[in-house]
Amino acid sequence: MKTIKIFYAIIAACFLVLGSCEKPDYTYTGPSVAEFAPRTTSSTYTSAFSVTIRQANYVTSTDTLEIALNLVGPHLDRDINLEYALVTDTVKDFPSTTYIIPPTTGTEGVHFNFVPARTGGANGIVTIPAKSSVGFIKLNSLSAQTAPDVSKRVVIRLLSTSDLNVNPNFQYFIVTITRL
Repeated sequence: MKTIKIFYAIIAACFLVLGSCEKPDYTYTGPSVAEFAPRTTSSTYTSAFSVTIRQANYVTSTDTLEIALNLVGPHLDRDINLEYALVTDTVKDFPSTTYIIPPTTGTEGVHFNFVPARTGGANGIVTIPAKSSVGFIKLNSLSAQTAPDVSKRVVIRLLSTSDLNVNPNFQYFIVTITRL
């Protein structure tokens, strides 16, 4: 009987010690930033992260591809407008110095269109709605305009604004349009 009481006392002491341990706080407390969100596999595209922190989407239909942006930080009470641009030159200043991002090879209006369309060479605008953490850039691929077994690349870069900075590790998104 005495051993049972000692056993229960040890168990109670363990619960008291373990119950009083401080629980870690995983709340993000850094500055708010925007970044491209990771993609998952679906029937219209496949994606993969590489070690160099880029994504490649292979679009084989004329469906609209929705490229998600994340707001990393607390939700805001107002809409956040971000700009995006096509990358027309090779990117050599990517955070990983061993990786170079080649420029866009597709032609807007021929191989792809943004929805809504950009005006001339102006940057596109994407909105992250108030009280939300996700916005979408919509891109229509025109794979019928691409020769079979030829790939056209669309390289998109998020641009920092006065509202929000962009995470430099996730500021580029690459879409490869192919016709099989």
